Amino acid sequence: GVIQLRLGVIASASDGLVLDFDEVKIATAYPEPYVPTPETDYIEARRTCVLFRQASADSREFADYCVEQLGVPLANRIMLPDASANETLADYATFQTEVEDAIDGCFALNPTVASNCMCFLVGCGVPGYFTAGGVKHSATSRLMNYGTAFTPGGASNPLYNPSTVERLTKTALGGKFLASRIDADSLANAKAILDRGLAVSQLPSLAETDVLQ
Repeated sequence: GVIQLRLGVIASASDGLVLDFDEVKIATAYPEPYVPTPETDYIEARRTCVLFRQASADSREFADYCVEQLGVPLANRIMLPDASANETLADYATFQTEVEDAIDGCFALNPTVASNCMCFLVGCGVPGYFTAGGVKHSATSRLMNYGTAFTPGGASNPLYNPSTVERLTKTALGGKFLASRIDADSLANAKAILDRGLAVSQLPSLAETDVLQ
């Protein structure tokens, strides 16, 4: 059958499902999209935001793949309209323009996404590094400190070798984020990395002799 959505009419039809609306309300402000409530207080798919480069079809497809395979909410995809294809950017100002400004804009429009987010996944084709003071910095290192002033000499990592090992909540993160990057040279390889990670996550345990490759 045919499914139709018709606006401004009151007629009906018998072939399939027809929805007729004679009044349409036009929003005058940006409506925040539906965001499912996280299932736990810990890091999970619903607390993960996936960065993708607008100009790259592969980058967008990988973000959609994360939605499909990981259960990341659609609203948690963050499009980077100004991101270039360069893996390493010239300086922090460029990284800020190409990556951080887009995250700022997304979070400003989507406060629910912002309040839930605990982890950034730097997707396929997104810049992975920038140079500052002659030193190469990783996007994941910087995004761990997202929302704070950039420190060229490097910021301390309170999650490294903690005195108490615990499952991370927003409180335990103390304003920090976790960040991970799928470092692959093609869409197929990026998907393969994700698939292998999911396969490992389903195992009850790993033998001491097992090696992840």
